[in-house]
Amino acid sequence: MPRIFGYGDMFWRGCATALRHFAQAVDQSAVKGTAFRLGLAGLVCLSIYAPHLAHFLLPPVANIEDRILKQLSSSPDDKTLDEVSGYIFSIRASIALADLQKHAEEILAGHVTAPGISSTSRQLQGYPQDYAQGEPGYQLFVAGLGLESLLLDAFDQTKDSRFLIQAMSRIGNFSDVDAAAIAPSDFLWNDHAVASRIAVLTRLWRHARNFVGIDSLIKQKIIKLVVRSGNLLAAPGHFTVRTNHGVMQNLALLQIGAAFPWLEQVPAWRSLAIDRLQLQLGYYVSSEGMVLEHSPGYHAHGAELLNMAVRLVVLNGQQPSAELIRSASRTDAVLADLMRTNGTLPLIGNSSSDSYAGLWESPGNGASPLVMRPRSTLEPASRLMPLSGYAIWWTQPAETSPSQTVLAWAKHDGHGHKHADETSITFWSNNTDWISNVGYWPYGAAGYDAANGWSGSNAPHEVSESAASKRTTSLLALGTAKTWRFLETERLNDNGSRFRRQALQIDSDTLLILDFVHSPVRETELLWTFGPNLKMAKLPGASYISNQTPDGRRLAFATQSQPAVDIEILRGSSMPFAGWVVTDRQPKAVDTIRIVTGKGDFALASLFKVGSSDKPTSLLLEQGAQPDKWALKFYDQERSIQLNRVGAKLKGELAGESVLLALTAPPDIRQDAAKLRESYQDAVKRFPPWRDISYYRLRLMAVLFILALVVEAGYRISCRHYRPTPQRLTRNFHMALTAAWLLTAIWAHLFYLR
Repeated sequence: MPRIFGYGDMFWRGCATALRHFAQAVDQSAVKGTAFRLGLAGLVCLSIYAPHLAHFLLPPVANIEDRILKQLSSSPDDKTLDEVSGYIFSIRASIALADLQKHAEEILAGHVTAPGISSTSRQLQGYPQDYAQGEPGYQLFVAGLGLESLLLDAFDQTKDSRFLIQAMSRIGNFSDVDAAAIAPSDFLWNDHAVASRIAVLTRLWRHARNFVGIDSLIKQKIIKLVVRSGNLLAAPGHFTVRTNHGVMQNLALLQIGAAFPWLEQVPAWRSLAIDRLQLQLGYYVSSEGMVLEHSPGYHAHGAELLNMAVRLVVLNGQQPSAELIRSASRTDAVLADLMRTNGTLPLIGNSSSDSYAGLWESPGNGASPLVMRPRSTLEPASRLMPLSGYAIWWTQPAETSPSQTVLAWAKHDGHGHKHADETSITFWSNNTDWISNVGYWPYGAAGYDAANGWSGSNAPHEVSESAASKRTTSLLALGTAKTWRFLETERLNDNGSRFRRQALQIDSDTLLILDFVHSPVRETELLWTFGPNLKMAKLPGASYISNQTPDGRRLAFATQSQPAVDIEILRGSSMPFAGWVVTDRQPKAVDTIRIVTGKGDFALASLFKVGSSDKPTSLLLEQGAQPDKWALKFYDQERSIQLNRVGAKLKGELAGESVLLALTAPPDIRQDAAKLRESYQDAVKRFPPWRDISYYRLRLMAVLFILALVVEAGYRISCRHYRPTPQRLTRNFHMALTAAWLLTAIWAHLFYLR
């Protein structure tokens, strides 16, 4: 042991001696000393920013050989390129075919409007300015070559070569900017934007290679942009393994493989994409067929991506795995149950009000191009998915239209697009959203954080509760008898507050919700948000009635609580945030009934009745209601109903008829849930997420630069004060300064930048 310590002492003495000799050499001239002191600061600053630059250091792309360009000019055929370029996962402007040429002409004139993405008309200046302006959604659209895609749409419609020439010119400009970049700006190298470009570049190449008189330089720029995009898509540090963005990155690589098979990188990219996609299947989709990204909207997106994946694997000459085929088929089945007869989806989480024509399927396990199964052919059914955290209830009465009720308690930590909305619910029938949530709020718009937090859903929560609060949610009980369905969920916060929600659907027009809150830290808030076509009017007591919908129906709402609560109707309110639904990608003011309790435990019953009557609905919740023992009575305009729950039995009495629901525990999902978590954690460990903290790096560098100038000024003042300056003092100062900068670098990397 002493021998080991002896070697350590020798090491440190040697370091001190080396530093002393180095400092003496530096002291030989004022110029060398200044360079040394400022150089130390420069090295530390370089070490702070170098990791950011290294992350984006990709292999340079040489000119594409004429041999490869010639092969790509004839193979694959136009039909294949048309199919590959048709698999689009970029955001698109809401432009009708009749208006397409008008918008393309505007681009030729140097300005653009992008309906559904941005309501502002913008001047075009070329890249990089074009993708550096506007809100984030617009920047993503432009960086994904959305404007060039629009020009190509106009060319396909009109055969006017001006649109194709402008698209080639703009993409040539974009390729130059991309090639010159050493670090990203705005959405230049955003994962979604890069993946979206491949379909546009494939489509452009399909036209450009057959265009008479095309400059060979443009061909080089197009293919080199494809290669650089492929390098980004394939780079491990740029792979977004956690979410659908990673799936899109893999599909974009497969698009390159199918559309540009003669590129030398394609075999490696093809294999990588299939391997990474297989890795993601372990947690991207549950065994129940639900895409685990916390919304019906992203489920629909995921279902389409997986069907694209099956087909693109085949187009790359490979055989899709059984797991990929099974996942695509299961997601299709779930989407058929989530999609309503008018093509809309429940507004839960990041779902939009878009209407879908149907769902895309890959026939013959990818043997043929994707086909659409129209929604008119879908036969939705009820479905319980305890592992995924959703229940879908369809009720089909003989006389009226079917209704859909969706309950959500999904929370898959680390997975994408999570809103604070566990135990939220939607209720829909005959093209009307009776109970809704806010939906997909425009990214970056005012109110974004609130819309993604508890205020964006109808789940009960504490006032000002953080969307990041630590919590767990579970399914507690189920019950079914005749048309009656019952489901009970519970959310438990780390601070001890407990929110239990019980949903009872009696028929297609009648829904009862009971909320029990135990040990809240603050007041509790509940926001019942109604569809954009409804306007609620106050009736006597805690009762409300909506306006009449086109089919002659209204929504009656009644509530009662223990103890009393404050109730108000809000519409388009920002403080507090309430009264919003996103339609056509734009927030729209709607009616929301806001219920706020005092501090402490409470019970709240909410009754929703759809009918043609404009009479009020009354509700009486008996005193002493507890989650496992309660009784209530309500009159819903047509009938009187009594309900009583004791433990695992729920009994209903209406019109002299009794209905008994035996409440049972849900299936045990612990093993399947553990398997999902393990698959997710393994993937994230293999591809750890990159955090772009360039802002903090630059801020720290600025501070250190100022500090270096202050130190240099202080040193010079000291030297003037102590003339002549003792050599030993100067040497010791330089040694101390070296140690200080070294410690600063260690602190920056191990603590500040972690």
